[in-house]
Amino acid sequence: MGRLNRSIILTIFFLSVMSALSYAQGTGTSPREIKPVQPDVKTEPIGLPALPDLIIVNRLFLDRQPFIAFSAVAREEAIIVPIRFRIQNRGDADAGRFRISIMQQLTSPPGAEMEAMVEGDSYIGGLRPSARYGEGVGSYNLRWNVIFPKSMVGQKVKIRAIIDSNNEVRESSERNNVTPWLEVQLPPLEIRRPPAETKPKGAK
Repeated sequence: MGRLNRSIILTIFFLSVMSALSYAQGTGTSPREIKPVQPDVKTEPIGLPALPDLIIVNRLFLDRQPFIAFSAVAREEAIIVPIRFRIQNRGDADAGRFRISIMQQLTSPPGAEMEAMVEGDSYIGGLRPSARYGEGVGSYNLRWNVIFPKSMVGQKVKIRAIIDSNNEVRESSERNNVTPWLEVQLPPLEIRRPPAETKPKGAK
């Protein structure tokens, strides 16, 4: 009788184990495996910060024909090339202090350029967005004199302007900070103007 009970108990245990294994194979999981629950996380897009966008509108212009006169910057007679251009902040935020450089293209090596001497303050204290503040605050004109040595009389030179030339302002676009080249015919030696007319005009 004791052997019969033992056989019945072993048979029931065996059938239970087989049933559990059959269930595990049918569900594709083992009794010890626990599938992690993935949290339902919804990500919201992060907006970009408002940034300024400094440009020189269109290009450089000759304010009048170049001439020879005494230059306070060069401290001697030099060729004076009066230029004018318009700066603007087309971005969505204020721009802090930045620098404007006038570059001269060199004949060699190809593609080389150097910063030209100018009469005028090359640093601008800041510029607000023109779309928000309008003319005179977010956009205004500048008039500078570009200086070349008198030894370059009769030559042709190419100049261009770079706004924020020291990369001091983080902008929404850095691809619109350079103007096209402006070709300038420098005057012959005899074209002169009184020194009083060589003072640059800074206009806001």
